[in-house]
Amino acid sequence: CGIFIQLTFLLFILPFLIIHIGCQQEHSVSPPNTSYETVTFDTKDQVTLSGRVFGPVEGNPVILLTHSNTESQDSWNPFVDLLAEQGHTVMTFNSRGTPPSEGQQIENQFDIDIHGALSWLQSRGVRGLVIIGSGEGATAAIKFTSIQSVIGVIALSPQMNLGELSMSSILSEIDNPVLFIVSEEDESARKAASDMFHAPHKGVWAISIFRGEANGTELVNPNLNEDVPEHVIQYLEDFFQ
Repeated sequence: CGIFIQLTFLLFILPFLIIHIGCQQEHSVSPPNTSYETVTFDTKDQVTLSGRVFGPVEGNPVILLTHSNTESQDSWNPFVDLLAEQGHTVMTFNSRGTPPSEGQQIENQFDIDIHGALSWLQSRGVRGLVIIGSGEGATAAIKFTSIQSVIGVIALSPQMNLGELSMSSILSEIDNPVLFIVSEEDESARKAASDMFHAPHKGVWAISIFRGEANGTELVNPNLNEDVPEHVIQYLEDFFQ
């Protein structure tokens, strides 16, 4: 069983501590059970990316899932099914350099891929965007929100650097809600999340630390644990209120 600690800063209010109990176990990733539309879209630098859309876009907020440089959109499959059961519309895609998406895997351009996904969603009449990212995909989502307003970001196991870009140079420009989620034993991601969380910023940010060593999309895989996915679902409800 595990414990996570959530620290929340609300502007100048002192942080408070919440402790929850949970368990983790290993399980393999399976294909999504939820039906989807396969889509392709071009980024502003003319890279064609491949994605999937689960549910109706027009008039709805969409949860965009962005993977790390060692994952693909398939890594989200178990969590996609959970989100679909909750009635959410979801979009996943393979970032540049992850087949069948084209291009080279250049991490500091992952935010351009997110912009391309948003442009496609806007062409379909999306009403607001939440981004849940894993690893470099989480860091790219945070970078993206330095120039684009979104409903909120949930960053799983983020990294402090995105390629050659250090996030410390742009954090003060971000005015969007961000929830960082990391494992206690994932020292790199835990330090990155802590450093970003404590850096000057404009938005209302929170950090949740779970016991264990799960990383990235493993954190929200309901086949591995229940606490983190439930935690994320609760935050999504707050975002959409």
